[in-house]
Amino acid sequence: MTHCEQLYYFYKEYPEADAATVMKGLDWENQEVRRYKFRLKKRGFIAIDKQDGKESIVLLKPYNPEQEEPETFAYKQEVYRQLVETLQDRMADQATTTTQTIEISREIRIIMKEII
Repeated sequence: MTHCEQLYYFYKEYPEADAATVMKGLDWENQEVRRYKFRLKKRGFIAIDKQDGKESIVLLKPYNPEQEEPETFAYKQEVYRQLVETLQDRMADQATTTTQTIEISREIRIIMKEII
């Protein structure tokens, strides 16, 4: 079961769960809760309903792993992977300076954040 799926079903059972409850229930860090909550919202599986200062999760559609990664998302990931491979090749080149290697490392980190 994916992390998104785990979070979806947790919210299905506990729609008014706050981040601390999710962290305890799934044994996750706060950043993981935020990341996968954002992904579920972005992909249209959940919405956040805020009333009277309380937040609750509304399930918009059944969780379907096939819908989790639309074709454009998979394409974007593949492009990022190819770019990282190209940057890694540049880093391996003996002519690459230390400054260039540091900059390439930064670029790879930025790209990896987009993929994950």
